[in-house]
Amino acid sequence: MWRSSLASRAAGLVSLWACVETLGAVAFYWLIAYAYDTHWHLISSVLIAPMLLLRSPESMTAGVRWFRKDWFGMELYDDWPKGKKVLWIVAVALISGWVTRSFALWLSQRWLPGMGGWPLFGLSAAIAVLSVAGAVAVAGAVTVVGSGASADAVAGAAGGAFAVAVSSTGAFAGAFAGAGAVTGAFSSALLSPGFGAGLALRSIFFRLLATLRHLPAGAKRLPENWWENNFLTDSFLPAELMPGIRDFDPMLSMDGLLKRIATRRDLDSKALLAVLGVFCFLPAFLYRLNIKATAWFWWPLAYLLRPAPNLTTTGEETQALCWPWTNLFQRGLIIVSVVLAIGSLVVHGFDRTNWGVLKDLPALQFVIKVAFAMDWVHVAPWHIVQWLIAGSGVGLLWVAADALSHHRNGNWEVYRQQVPGKIRLMELFQRVRYLGGIALLVMAVGAVLLLDPGWRQYVPVPDEWVVALEKFYVVQK
Repeated sequence: MWRSSLASRAAGLVSLWACVETLGAVAFYWLIAYAYDTHWHLISSVLIAPMLLLRSPESMTAGVRWFRKDWFGMELYDDWPKGKKVLWIVAVALISGWVTRSFALWLSQRWLPGMGGWPLFGLSAAIAVLSVAGAVAVAGAVTVVGSGASADAVAGAAGGAFAVAVSSTGAFAGAFAGAGAVTGAFSSALLSPGFGAGLALRSIFFRLLATLRHLPAGAKRLPENWWENNFLTDSFLPAELMPGIRDFDPMLSMDGLLKRIATRRDLDSKALLAVLGVFCFLPAFLYRLNIKATAWFWWPLAYLLRPAPNLTTTGEETQALCWPWTNLFQRGLIIVSVVLAIGSLVVHGFDRTNWGVLKDLPALQFVIKVAFAMDWVHVAPWHIVQWLIAGSGVGLLWVAADALSHHRNGNWEVYRQQVPGKIRLMELFQRVRYLGGIALLVMAVGAVLLLDPGWRQYVPVPDEWVVALEKFYVVQK
């Protein structure tokens, strides 16, 4: 597809525009790192990515249920006694109001002293927006903390949270208006962006909570989520406040909100809903781009966690298990990688002096002697990658030789009970080998750049980058 849609994503069709966005996001983030000599944006993007990459159908269902039970799904509390509802709403109002009041006062004490005119107006307006967002977000957090009796109640039950948000922040908007900063009409306009930002914060909280609650299921879905976000999803796909909430509350999805705006006749309502949508769904679009910018980082893990193929016939099983041994080229390639790994081990990492002392100690095993005889300080990262490639290749030959022996001896039906585990082990060795090969090629490019510093006159990079590259390659000066 040229661009994604709900139907194309459900069908698993690749979006060309999604591919362009992924490449562009990666390039843009590294361009920022180069231009401003900073990596915080890359690190933060890597750290927030798991909230999407580890989601699962179970976590999506739980997140939507908790989010709706917090206040949108009022019908979910029909079985609550009236007294319980009143007590809970009052408790949420008091806690949310106190937290929001403290937050607004803290901001006003730091931002407003000495201000006047338009700066006072702008900062007061910002405090009003943040107060509304804080009230909406805090009310949801309070409900979660206050109702942890069961899995269904982990999201709490505050039917009056919206009223709490309005009442606890409207007072501050009015107080700032007394200082000539926010008028009554303008304070109502501030409710929309503040409420939208608060909803976005609440959705992040519930998504994170649901992801942690169903972490094992999410880990199995990481490869699929990585592929879907980077190559099936683009900016043309309507965002949702919570994944899967479109089926319950269409207005909490961008396409549903646009339909609601189209039905409104008065311009004021259209404008307020539009502002609400910007603050609700813009974070979702930016979050997608953040994940795309880290595609290079999470790809190895997504590749390693990819499920093993489902093989059904004897021919498929024998082909999948025996190919490293029966394919002469692959067997020769593995042997060459082992010889090179042993050579690099002896030449670069082996301290003959230490070996001379350790070899005559009968109490130590041979492997322990070799480990203690290694000069680990001068072992470069590509040596370790080289050993991983060789070790995974040996693992492939070991599994293949065992399977081929059973196949030639006619014991395959007995051996078939072990086939699923052997297939998974074979896939693991093969993936480690491929990833190691790619990493070795990337390191080779870096080595070439380090050996020929002439390229720096065409692409000036900070000296700190070159120093870091030298440390990575363990350069001896």
